[in-house]
Amino acid sequence: MTPSEAEAEQLIEDLGLSLPIKPKEVCEQISTDDLLVEYSEKSFQSPDICGFSIGRDNKIKVIVNSKINNSGRMNFTGAHEIGHVILHIQKEIASEFTCTNDDVSGKNTANKSYEKEANEFASSLLMPKLLIGKNIARNDLTWELVHKLSVECESSLEATARRVINLSNEKCALVIHKNGKMWIPIRSPSFNEYIDPIPFPKRLSSYPDVQNSDYPNYLEECDSDDWFRNPRNIPDTIQYLSIHNAEYDRRMTLLVIPEEDIDDEEDEWEEPSFR
Repeated sequence: MTPSEAEAEQLIEDLGLSLPIKPKEVCEQISTDDLLVEYSEKSFQSPDICGFSIGRDNKIKVIVNSKINNSGRMNFTGAHEIGHVILHIQKEIASEFTCTNDDVSGKNTANKSYEKEANEFASSLLMPKLLIGKNIARNDLTWELVHKLSVECESSLEATARRVINLSNEKCALVIHKNGKMWIPIRSPSFNEYIDPIPFPKRLSSYPDVQNSDYPNYLEECDSDDWFRNPRNIPDTIQYLSIHNAEYDRRMTLLVIPEEDIDDEEDEWEEPSFR
């Protein structure tokens, strides 16, 4: 757990928050007589700007673009700005942040450390290990599980998939293709294998657009060399399930490398400690 994630988890424990966690309510609860933290949503002229966080005197303003058409993405943007408040503005590292789509999605290289920390904080704030860790540890990784948690946490499907991979005890990864190109995979802590940056394998199938239908509760089998050029120390057969995210025109794939003789005690979920 990174320091940014730990601060978010500690805040949840201190405030006694439960799911779903609302950025506006968090701002209200962290406000004091000496420092007001005010949350609002306003229409921005630039569609590329997601949010602002500005500290002046004894007031901090968190402002989110009301034109964001995905409620989960809007919540993540609000949580991202709260990350700047807690991690940077209150600690007087910086007094103002203007965050773009690339900042919130983790693509920006300018101020990379600040934006990465804010994203880590946002992910843990909306989807805390403290509250969803048991659910992930006790269930197999499927898109049905990811979707169920995204509804429970009111977070976007992609952000939830990233968080589930990050918290999973399985050797798993999230692979995203956009316009035929593969993004850098998101890998679980135990997933050390290198995935070749290739187009989506032609012989593999992709689940239809699931925006308005049930999410699959299973994974399919494929050959390991579909994804790995030199699949040494990897079983001949691995598991995958790809879906099409129509909202952003992305193909998202869950990959799982089955482990043999897993000790149940090692898989047991432990409640995180922050002190």
